[in-house]
Amino acid sequence: MVEVKIEEEGMTTLTTPKAILVGFALIALSIASLPYISQTIPQASAEYGTPSKIMFHGEIQRELRAVAEAVRNIRACNSPEIT
Repeated sequence: MVEVKIEEEGMTTLTTPKAILVGFALIALSIASLPYISQTIPQASAEYGTPSKIMFHGEIQRELRAVAEAVRNIRACNSPEIT
C-alpha cells in the first residue's frame, strides 16, 4: 500500500484505497448531477445553412503561396546586406 505524506499541519495522509474511493465518489457525483446540469446549461447546437466561406484546395494553395512570399520579403528586408 502506498501512502502519500503531506508535511503541512492539519493534513492527513492519503492512501491509495482512499484516493480511489474519492475518485469514484467524484465520478458518481458527476453522473448523478447530469439531470440537474442539463436544466441549467442549454444544449449546444449548430446553425443550419451553408458556411460563410469554404476554401477549396486551389484557394488554400494560393493563400499559402502569398504567406510564403510575404515571409520571404520580410526576411529579405531584415537580412543584412553582404558588401
